[in-house]
Amino acid sequence: MQKITYSFLISVLTCVVSSCDTDKENALTIVEGTVTNRYTSQPAGAVRVSVQRYIYGNYGTSRFDSITMVSTDPAGRYSLSFDAASKGEYLVKVETNQDYYALTTPPESDGFKVQRGLNKLNLEVTPYKTVTVNANSSKNGKTNIEFFLIAWDQKGSDYRGSIFSDSARTSQRIVFTKTVKVLPNRDYRFVKITSNRLRLNSGNVEYRDETWDNRYRTVFYNDTTVVNFN
Repeated sequence: MQKITYSFLISVLTCVVSSCDTDKENALTIVEGTVTNRYTSQPAGAVRVSVQRYIYGNYGTSRFDSITMVSTDPAGRYSLSFDAASKGEYLVKVETNQDYYALTTPPESDGFKVQRGLNKLNLEVTPYKTVTVNANSSKNGKTNIEFFLIAWDQKGSDYRGSIFSDSARTSQRIVFTKTVKVLPNRDYRFVKITSNRLRLNSGNVEYRDETWDNRYRTVFYNDTTVVNFN
């Protein structure tokens, strides 16, 4: 009977000690601040801010868990709270939506690193600008026509965004008005290509007789930008 009692006491003590250790490892962490428009400093409402926990392993491997998320109020304010473990790195991220782009994420990082405890972190988002693209163009007897834009990011990499395309030979006159969202204060190249689509004996498709028509625009934050193709 004594052995059973001692064993029970040891088990209880072990649980108490383990619980105390766990409490020491976890810390209530709060991240709060305001999200604003990068160019006007006005509050940005309905922007999602999230926390992710990254754990890094050997040979450059990593994994992450989503911890919590909240949307900013009309005044752009947010507040997140969670229990942070001692292991891992906690990063705050602003999520891009249809109105704003989260341009301010630190280079070479997935988010803003926060410490256990209270963190004050004000964030910025970049509003998209709308560019209007008008076309009243002929394929000049060719099969294909395509409209797209090319942009370059901060690292010099290019991005290609589709605007419109048509591959019906019977459709020779193309007329449309489209709007595209772009980031302000950047250089853009708007392109129209006409070509002939040829199916090879191998079954592959090749485009020949390409004709390029380019429009270069710098889209500033306060500008109204219209691109016309004839």
